[in-house]
Amino acid sequence: MNRPLPIVTAQHWERLSATERMGRAVFYIITVVAFIWALKKIEVIPEFLYDAPEQTADLFKRMWPFDWKFYPENIHPALIETFHIATLGTIISLLIAVPLAFLAARNFTSSKTLNWTAQFIFVSTRSVNSLI
Repeated sequence: MNRPLPIVTAQHWERLSATERMGRAVFYIITVVAFIWALKKIEVIPEFLYDAPEQTADLFKRMWPFDWKFYPENIHPALIETFHIATLGTIISLLIAVPLAFLAARNFTSSKTLNWTAQFIFVSTRSVNSLI
């Protein structure tokens, strides 16, 4: 028994629906309007932009060559202190984070309260460095 082959029609596929295209168009228009408004609002003075390359070159000329006489008395102690602060901060954060990591792992901690508390601490302290 020979059956007739089904008729295959080409399907039309569109990446975005009409609503999504309209939303994108509105978003682009709002973005362009906001950009133009920002350019007018910040009041860029073109005269300052004309001599920017010369000002940058002058800045680098005054920065180089480095005056090494200031390094031993001013820069080196501050550099070492910064290194110590970064090292101490890393060690303290490791001592706090490793136990919390075990408490936050669902496959390690069976207590939902401890698990939720550790995850809450991670989420709430994530933005502390930005605030400081």
